[in-house]
Amino acid sequence: MNDQTLHTATSKADSPALRRPLGVAPLTVMVVEDSEDVRLMMRILLEMEGYRVIEAADGMQAVEMAINERPALIMMDLNLPLLDGLAATGRIRQHLSDVPVVALSGHVTDDYRLAAFAAGCTDYLVKPLDFNHLHNILNSLS
Repeated sequence: MNDQTLHTATSKADSPALRRPLGVAPLTVMVVEDSEDVRLMMRILLEMEGYRVIEAADGMQAVEMAINERPALIMMDLNLPLLDGLAATGRIRQHLSDVPVVALSGHVTDDYRLAAFAAGCTDYLVKPLDFNHLHNILNSLS
């Protein structure tokens, strides 16, 4: 076993989803993203960390799925069809006030960031994603 393998094994064991006792269901993360490729990448990343992943491709589907599934975390793209991420977050907040919603955006301006927080987002990640920041968000779920 080399140093890289040891580091990977250690960091995987430290993952909050992987520290869960046997028999306890993994936490659910909902990925709301209209890009199928980005959803797939997020699914793979989150499942490797031990999370159950559900997906929505538009804002309307996200609202319905969030209310029915009550995920532990919602990763919300802001630019979505049918209902944008800000409006979807607002509707979700009417039913789920305690679920963290992380905005995902390609925009780095303060206007977008402030709008996301005003809509009810609890954090803001700029695409391409900062995986260290994402890992910190996931660690806060435990």
